Amino acid sequence: MIMATGGQEANEESFQDIDPYTEALQGRREQLFGHINPRNLARYLLDTSKYEEEKQHIRELAKTDSNVTLVQLFHLIAYRGFEDLIRYLRQDGLPDQAAQLQTDVVRRLQALPRGRDMPDYETYQHGGGEITRAPIIINCNTTTTNITNVSVNKSKNVVVGDKNTMQVSQGEIPDMDGDYPAEGRDYPAEGGFYPAEGGDYAPEGGDYPAEEAEEEGQDRSRGHTAQPGDTRVEKDDDDVIVEQYEDEDDETEPKHIAGVRGGTGDWTEPTRVDSGTDWGTRPKEVCSADHTREKTLAAECLNSETGRELLGKQGTGQTDDYTDPKGLRSQSLDTDVVTDFVPTASRGAVTWNEPRENRHEKLTLRNYQKELAEPGIQGKNTVVCAPTGSGKTHVAMYIIKEHLDKRIFIKSGDQKENVAKVVVLTPEVTILDQHYRTLCRFLPLYRTGKRSGSYVTKRPFEDIVESNDITVATPQILLNALHEKTVKITDFSLIVVDECHHTRKDASYNKIMAEYLKIKLAAPLPQTRLPQIVGLSASPGAGGKPNLPAAEKHLLDLIASLDAEVFKTVELPGNIAELEDEVNTPSKHVLVTGSRPIDPFRETVEGMMTEIEGLLPPDLQLQYSGPKGVQEYQSAVDLVNGKATNERNTEVLHQCDHLLNYNKALQMNNTARMKDAMEILTYFYDKLKQRHKISVLENRLLDLFEANSNQLRAISQREDMYPNPKLVKLEKEILKARQEFEEDLRGILFVKTRALAQAMLSWVRETTALSFLNPGVLTGSGGEDVGRLTHGQQVDVIQKFNDGNHKLLIATSIAEEGLDIRDCNMVIKYNYATNEIAMVQARGRARAAEGRELVIADLHIAEKDRVNALTVEVSEKAIKNVQRQLLTDDFQQKVRQRQLDMAKDRKEREKQQEIKKGLYRASEVKLCCKGCPENELICYGSELRSAGTNHIYHSRQWDKVEFRKHDNKKKQEQGIKKIHCKKCGFDLGNTYKRYPCLKFDRVNVYLPDGTMVNKKKWKDAPFELESMSV
Repeated sequence: MIMATGGQEANEESFQDIDPYTEALQGRREQLFGHINPRNLARYLLDTSKYEEEKQHIRELAKTDSNVTLVQLFHLIAYRGFEDLIRYLRQDGLPDQAAQLQTDVVRRLQALPRGRDMPDYETYQHGGGEITRAPIIINCNTTTTNITNVSVNKSKNVVVGDKNTMQVSQGEIPDMDGDYPAEGRDYPAEGGFYPAEGGDYAPEGGDYPAEEAEEEGQDRSRGHTAQPGDTRVEKDDDDVIVEQYEDEDDETEPKHIAGVRGGTGDWTEPTRVDSGTDWGTRPKEVCSADHTREKTLAAECLNSETGRELLGKQGTGQTDDYTDPKGLRSQSLDTDVVTDFVPTASRGAVTWNEPRENRHEKLTLRNYQKELAEPGIQGKNTVVCAPTGSGKTHVAMYIIKEHLDKRIFIKSGDQKENVAKVVVLTPEVTILDQHYRTLCRFLPLYRTGKRSGSYVTKRPFEDIVESNDITVATPQILLNALHEKTVKITDFSLIVVDECHHTRKDASYNKIMAEYLKIKLAAPLPQTRLPQIVGLSASPGAGGKPNLPAAEKHLLDLIASLDAEVFKTVELPGNIAELEDEVNTPSKHVLVTGSRPIDPFRETVEGMMTEIEGLLPPDLQLQYSGPKGVQEYQSAVDLVNGKATNERNTEVLHQCDHLLNYNKALQMNNTARMKDAMEILTYFYDKLKQRHKISVLENRLLDLFEANSNQLRAISQREDMYPNPKLVKLEKEILKARQEFEEDLRGILFVKTRALAQAMLSWVRETTALSFLNPGVLTGSGGEDVGRLTHGQQVDVIQKFNDGNHKLLIATSIAEEGLDIRDCNMVIKYNYATNEIAMVQARGRARAAEGRELVIADLHIAEKDRVNALTVEVSEKAIKNVQRQLLTDDFQQKVRQRQLDMAKDRKEREKQQEIKKGLYRASEVKLCCKGCPENELICYGSELRSAGTNHIYHSRQWDKVEFRKHDNKKKQEQGIKKIHCKKCGFDLGNTYKRYPCLKFDRVNVYLPDGTMVNKKKWKDAPFELESMSV
């Protein structure tokens, strides 16, 4: 799996764990299908199954003899694990396939510790020479051969050891893909034969032959039969392989010691066949048996003290986007001894233990999930709508499994359009990783890859799609590939759209579906060429208003966009009861809490804001008379800001900037402590003071702050005198919940902004009575706001919360949808209300038994939450109405007409965009520093280039900007710097691959006629930029 932890950014090229069994199984999948008889496999599964329900399922499958039956039976044995599969292959007369599969696993195990690419199937490179052979598993008569210590050296020797005997073959190692002796035949080796199971090893001459004349002073003995307590040493030039065994009665496993004898006589370790940059020996280092044991345990994720498995180290059994064995890599573990496979103690039986453990689970559905999956299994375009926690991901996986099972054998020819290729789209990187790991765990038979914009990789997306059965991706990645024409919609047979309610307006989901609808509405291709669409959502919403006709129109748009034939919810009475038992509906409590009755901090800040408002010119006065510190005030300031932009009035723009920051401070003061509000103002004015040059007006505004800062700072330290009623109420409710749930208390505190999340984190940590919560913060990864988390940090926080390390998760809206967060018994929306979709998703987090949803908010926020609740009810009614109408001709005609209208509107918007982009030549457009009083020219539009989503100042004449150290440590480590205006020091953006990357909202864009562009994003710039690869 790919999971960067501890604050690391995720990288597609770094792995934590690879399951060699799964990789080998996928690599040999088609070959095994060609040899296995479905009836024999069904008979074996019946004979070995312990469960009557499973036996009945196998009998039903065995009634038909088809490729689909074989695939579904193969799923069952794959879930059981490697040992069962190998046993079946041998019993069914397929020892060659068993041996090849075992060999594949060994080779993958050998590739794990050093992070090396797997050697080619045909050739191993070792020490500059070639060994065109692969190790083979050899079975001895006494017990299963332990393949955990296999070494191939320059002389082409293979060393194989089991618990009580060590044997050395000096012959060539059989080819991996060559002829293997059938079961019951002997394995040839120079000087003798390794017999099949049940036979004895009998080399010619009765014993191992003595080695040819060795250097003087060295031991001439090369082999003997090891006894308990003995140490066996095999030597070739400087390579030494050592195995030491404990007493036979000892329950501990044998110690495996690997080393090289250096010039001083100390033991040093050799590099294995697949390690090092040139497959040779790495620098020598002193080691001991205990040291090697610790490193061996580390490779197995075992505790060096107890030998038991460590928590949190399990992998997913897959590579990220590369299932070709040549592409395998893993984390760099410092060990030379592979011990993933350990033989059982039973003598005479060939048995294998699983690599660490069987990591795969059988995919089963509850009855209500089967009802949800049914239309998708039938191949219909479906929207699956079910509550958070009901298992929609499992429903989607089952649809994917059935889809692939039916098509896996279709490769080319007349049915090429039916070749199975699935893409799962998800809006968040953290959700993407979660889906990827789940797919790997439940569908080990199918190759799964992933890609999002947050990973560092050079592998083309189309290559990932081509080499995998399932690709998990963020929508923008697929959209980019569609625009670049490296991938087509028709390359896929199934598209799963997670959180499909995002398919609207200009969202990436909607743009992807626009490509789909282009083909459908063009009509020449048969419908079978289009992929099946399956959407997943906890709530489609109602368009934001509690109005039934509007809600039904909203659903019509969603159905038209996804081309859905079925809008599926749980409808059967028995299944509804089962769903209600599975997904708990929390009780809800709304606590309306006001502001501080006496608030000197607010009074002081409001007085300063009034003074700034008085400096505005008469024609640009605020058209607002309500309270400050609310969203409505911000909207009024934004309106003035827009007018000032059109009039090129930079002084008013600066005043608006100061007013907005004071408004942020008041909003923080309303929900957190006064000192948290003070930090916002201090940060803003500290940044202002760092600039080289500011205008007379800004100097005046800075003086205003400085004149009041001491008073504000003193007030902010008296929280005990002016406590925030919301915080008092919050503390009381948490302590009450602790008394009820005790150690089982788990809660999420939803807040609106990242800054507030950080403030609440500080408050909880500094409140003695709440120290038991050990809170964590979960925020988004976009932008550069205070509190931004990397993808790795998000994963780490979620894991700690799920493990119980954090009892409280302080989160922004990112925690509402999709993420695999454990059931909570308390969800608190702290002055927080967004829309009806978010309400359903946030409520679904409190699905533990006796869970509760708590709203602590001002009156107007509580009222908004009430309206959201009404809108949810309207949405549910609209869904039922639409379900009744969906299959009627009238409704289908509405869907078709809506699709045509959307296509027409989209084409018109694209045309207008082209016209807008061609209105002005880039060489005529000036980009000036927003911070400079004189609007210092930074560059012309023609000096910019677009590099993906970045807009870089590619000219090397960077005389208008200066580079500074980034204030974010992670950015520093990535080599990213801040760029500032050289004249005034205003922050203009960051570097991108060492080029200055300008942010659109940090510059004033002037057109040839002197008009200033009042936009915030580059996509709205009225001129075309040349593209550039960097």
